[in-house]
Order: sequence, then structure tokens, then C-alpha cells
Amino acid sequence: MRSMIRYISIVLILGVFTSCNKKLIHSKQENIEINTFKFDYFAAKAKLNYNSGDQKLSAVANLRIKYDSLIWISISPGLGVEVLRLKLTTDSVFLIDRMAHKYMKSSYSEFNNFYGIKLNFKWIQAIMLGNPLSSNKKLVTNKENGRVLYEQNDGPLFIRNFIGDQSNKIEKISVRNSTAKYEMVINYGDFTQLNERALLPYYMKLVLTFFEERQPTKEIDINIKSANLPDKTLKFPFNVPAKFLKD
Repeated sequence: MRSMIRYISIVLILGVFTSCNKKLIHSKQENIEINTFKFDYFAAKAKLNYNSGDQKLSAVANLRIKYDSLIWISISPGLGVEVLRLKLTTDSVFLIDRMAHKYMKSSYSEFNNFYGIKLNFKWIQAIMLGNPLSSNKKLVTNKENGRVLYEQNDGPLFIRNFIGDQSNKIEKISVRNSTAKYEMVINYGDFTQLNERALLPYYMKLVLTFFEERQPTKEIDINIKSANLPDKTLKFPFNVPAKFLKD
């Protein structure tokens, strides 16, 4: 159970609460521009379901973001008792595991080496906010199933982005890593007007498939129950209990 909860926390980091107000402005033959929505603080609460082979878990997740600075996530399965708390800064990942009575601090490079998945703060935030995952300007733009498709190559990563004609939002992202032999696909839906500036997908499904390792496909379904852009400064509490051991 503990390893499953830890994995869902990593998947949650990669995918939860995505795409605040990215409107397609225009496209060119080799370039596409998306209007980036920025904010001071963002908060949301969601129900998530995790499935990997015979492993299943349902939980409630609370998220807080300070733009370009901090991401904070609290995960509470069952009766609402927190089991995991995560804090992401621009250079480190912090985790409190209340079930194991342990805490952890890691660099993004350590996660990259262990999971074989590209992971850094900007990349995670881009997924959460529906921004392009790569800054590579050499894009291939096309039309596919009523959506604008643009493709990017970033090192070993081949990234496909789909923007809906009606929603003007990124509705699907697929990332294939030719070196680590995995593919991650994220589908967004149930777009809801958060306020006059922000259109938020209240549903997301993330599927992670490894092609050469003997492990089942990992899936997570996320349904946002509430979301807002607070005017006041949010707090990001992360106090490690004195008796917890460093992992």
C-alpha cells in the first residue's frame, strides 16, 4: 500500500489540475503560440482514482500553487486522514509519508534516474497549466480529428499536443520517450469557466505505459470538485514531525 501511495503521488505531480486559460491565438506553418495564463495563487480540491493491475486506490487531493515558485499537495485516502504531503520548489521535491513515519528530500535529477521520467518544476507546472512542455520552436502543425495538432522533439522526447477548435484548450498531450521506453498520455475534459479569465478542465485522465518493463499500465482519473484563484496569500505548511526518519 505504501509504495502504491508513493507512486500515485508522483503521478499526481505529473498531471493533476491542468490547463488554466490557455487560448489559441494563431498558428503559423512552423510555429504556434498559446496565450499563457498567469496567477499569483491557485487552490483546488479533487477526487482521484488510481489503477495499476490489481492495485487500486481512491483518495482526495488538495492542491495549492504559487506561480513559478511552489506546488503543494496533500493526499488523504479513506476517512480524510492525510497520508502524504508534498512540496515542490524550483529545485527540490519534499515528501512527508505519515504511514511510514518518514520524510524525504530529493532533487529532480534523482527522480529522473529512478523513474526514467523527465521531471522538473517547469515541466510539471506546464502540464498543470496546459502550457507546451518544450520551448523548442521547431514545431510541426497539422489538423487531426477537429483539433490543431503540433509536434515537438525535445531530446529523447517526442511530444504531441492537441488543441480543441471549440475549447481553444490543450485537450490531449502524449509524450513518448525513446530512451526510457515509456509513453504518457493525458486527456483533459469537462472544461468549466473558473472566472472571467480562466477555463479549467475539471476532468483529467493520465495513462503511463512502459514498453519494455514488466509492469502494468498505470492510470489515474482526476475529477476536480472545487477550484479558485485566491486574492490572499496562501500558506504552504510543511512541518516534519520530530520522530520521523529521513528516507
